[in-house]
Amino acid sequence: MQVEKIKTVIDNNSHMYSIPNYLLEEFESDLLNEELQESGEFGEKYDQYRTHGDLNNIQLYAEILD
Repeated sequence: MQVEKIKTVIDNNSHMYSIPNYLLEEFESDLLNEELQESGEFGEKYDQYRTHGDLNNIQLYAEILD
């Protein structure tokens, strides 16, 4: 299993996303793209990273490396 560092980001509609660091710049750019937002492509592209609720209520999994 590959472990990625992530950042939690909140969009303009207060949706929370846990975005891998390597996608963060692209996510922030796409967030400003109104056409991508209106077409629904933004949701399709990033829905897998959306927490679908308060991050405090989401069970997260981590692989602990020694």
